[in-house]
Amino acid sequence: MSKKLEILIRSCRELSETGNFYSVEDPKGLLQYSPAKVKSYRENPYLDNIDKPCQLIAIMDGKVVGRRDSIPSRIVADGKVYRTRISGAVYVIPSARSSMCAIKLLARALELEDGELNINCMLSKQNQKFYEFMGSAMFKIEEFECGGKWNRFYKAGEYVGVKKLAASIINACVNLANLFCKSIWIGLPNWSVREIDATDSAFADRASELIKQDAHRYRAEITPEWIGWTLKNDFSAPNCRKFAIGIYEQNTFVGFALVRQDNKYKVSRVFEWQLDAHYASMEGEFLSVVARHLVRFGYKINISVDSTSLSTINYLRNRFFIKGQNYVVVTIAEGSKFEGFDGIKESNSWRIRPGMGDAAFW
Repeated sequence: MSKKLEILIRSCRELSETGNFYSVEDPKGLLQYSPAKVKSYRENPYLDNIDKPCQLIAIMDGKVVGRRDSIPSRIVADGKVYRTRISGAVYVIPSARSSMCAIKLLARALELEDGELNINCMLSKQNQKFYEFMGSAMFKIEEFECGGKWNRFYKAGEYVGVKKLAASIINACVNLANLFCKSIWIGLPNWSVREIDATDSAFADRASELIKQDAHRYRAEITPEWIGWTLKNDFSAPNCRKFAIGIYEQNTFVGFALVRQDNKYKVSRVFEWQLDAHYASMEGEFLSVVARHLVRFGYKINISVDSTSLSTINYLRNRFFIKGQNYVVVTIAEGSKFEGFDGIKESNSWRIRPGMGDAAFW
């Protein structure tokens, strides 16, 4: 006889660093959050009530066997802003994976207030069947590693003493080689790069105005408050560095990128960007200039691009390594008002960025 699976709802107020919740056992530590992540969830600019749901928990025999985060967000659909949700990855312990736990977590998430359209990133192709079963639309993105293939081998933070010093020197030499000697940087536009402080409200206003001009019918609503929130919070990576980059042709603003550098895994991720309309055809060059700036920090650089952006992908393929593929997933509840939106399940109708899903919480 199969064991009964129960889904509990946890609000932002009920989040804690210890993970204690309704006295259920949590043998795998799925409910334990760092203080920084609790803080970030509670400061979500789209959260208007701290008692609103932010997590679904699967319980079997009094023990936590699965979890799905579900965070309030907003999308723009045909010019109108709608409340919706983005989701983190689904975690299910191996012994519960035959119980349809993941499907039940998603189905319950679609029943939450403002949850009838749910956006998240799928971390691998292995979950395709699961989302296909739910009738989800999967939008493919290409992942590029733009930091030079040597960077991954020399991580000074993993050593101590003389080894740490030696690794630091080697890493510095590799970064200089990548920056000045590698052919991948040849032929880029002569644009200047300026790092911008996360508290610069004028920049946040300008960046969000650029995104509002995007021609796609469906996109995440990126506001100055959202930009500030993502840059100021640590989320799951303690002490990671977040900053904005402005790209300029002389004194003309070309565009911006938002970057998160994860100190634990030694990786820089470009999770949001937008170009001025006059430079829209130069997205590949723009992202390459961003990568050239980031390579000096000695981290791997990950950039993910929507697969419908063929000219950008072809340009980046000529310069960088393809790391793999990922998917942004949009799931719409049966009977939802979004079912009637034309083209909402077609990737070329969306402005796709990893920041639309759980990758915003890297």
